Amino acid sequence: MSYNEHNSEIPEQTIKPTSGDLHISGDSDKLIVSKVANSDDISKNEKKHVEATPIPLRIPKIRRPGSQDRAGGAKSLHSSQPEPIILPKPRQRVLCEFTNTAISPVLGKRNFRIGPVDRIASRPMEPPLLEEERLEFHHAEESSRPAGTAGISVFVTYEPKTNRRQVWKCRRKEIGEGSFSKVYVTVDRKNAIKVVRVDPDEDDDTRLRVQGSLLRELEILQEISHPNIVKLFGYNSDLKHNHVTMAMSFYRGGDMFDMVLEHRLSLHENVVRAIFSNVASAVRYLHHHDICHRDIKLENVLLIYGISDIDLWTNNVPDRVAVLSDFGLSKKISKDDPLLTTRCGSEDYVSPELLLGLKYDGKQNDCWALGVLLYSILEGRLPFDSPPNSHRSGRSSRPSHRISTITWSWYQLQDNGKDSQGNDFSQAKEIVDHLLVKRTKRWTIDQICDHQWLSSS
Repeated sequence: MSYNEHNSEIPEQTIKPTSGDLHISGDSDKLIVSKVANSDDISKNEKKHVEATPIPLRIPKIRRPGSQDRAGGAKSLHSSQPEPIILPKPRQRVLCEFTNTAISPVLGKRNFRIGPVDRIASRPMEPPLLEEERLEFHHAEESSRPAGTAGISVFVTYEPKTNRRQVWKCRRKEIGEGSFSKVYVTVDRKNAIKVVRVDPDEDDDTRLRVQGSLLRELEILQEISHPNIVKLFGYNSDLKHNHVTMAMSFYRGGDMFDMVLEHRLSLHENVVRAIFSNVASAVRYLHHHDICHRDIKLENVLLIYGISDIDLWTNNVPDRVAVLSDFGLSKKISKDDPLLTTRCGSEDYVSPELLLGLKYDGKQNDCWALGVLLYSILEGRLPFDSPPNSHRSGRSSRPSHRISTITWSWYQLQDNGKDSQGNDFSQAKEIVDHLLVKRTKRWTIDQICDHQWLSSS
């Protein structure tokens, strides 16, 4: 089946690269040591996000085996052929901008500084009052530590609502690293500590994007609570050393992208249904609270269990197997002005209306991304990549053109909806068929969750 609703082509546009921050999360125990000594310096500033003028967006080309390097690295899942396609790094995303007014009181006093930036579209936020506390490892403790405890780092965060101090002992070696962040796992492997360094020497645009993303994520995560959404246990910022530390949960299953890349054919239908049901439940919660995520993708779905457990499941799959992470692009939707203009997200997952620079409904955009996500799990490839074994080149083969014209097809599941392992995904296909369509025909999150394939799980 192929879908095509536009015939116009899209002019080549540009995108500014941003960071590839790594997000990790899951259930956890924390050690609360003592109350914060001084809480009288809470900032009176408040924060306000506004939608900036739409930023031009460029869809980078894809690097495939046997081809020359081309601009922009995109993630692409393997085709319908037995041999897999190599997945390059995810494409860049554009973060929405913000202006200077107030900082939300929910963020408390431990916000990080945003330095002065000269620009017309947006201005920097005034620096709130911060408690300066060095979060890095105290070398004096290392020498007094008993034998066998070397290689331990200590981080301090504060519980958002109570401001109680939290101490985390982590393995010194990081388990992940992004452009501006490093992630460490606690000794008991129940929590992950993410340290983001906001470098004052970075160019103004990059610094604004990283800081704006952090502010949005901290604010949203403190206001929401759902079993399928990553939980923030505490955070702190070090004004002197330009560090922001976030205590979250550690998920040993990694992200869904790696799972699909390496183990897609071993996933039973009930596992796929449980994972997608968890993600859809998280999105339903967000939409009912007038929040859109704007960056739903395989890389931002984290798995609670490892593949050794998942491979054993056919029936009796746990209710909670996945969580949605990375709220750096999330947005509270105004009921008075619900349409958004900022072009942001990951290119393979953005809706046609966002790509074409139209005002868009953030919730509809999320539902489109859910369709891309489910298709990718079922087919093992992204829906708007060039068809398998296609040798066509030019504009019509580019993902940007295929997204804008809604041109995609089924390959692995094109006949009766059954994969090579005998799993019947015909009902899952029906969900995708109602998501990767014009926005006027696209299902809402309630229609997705109420579909028989999910409601019967």
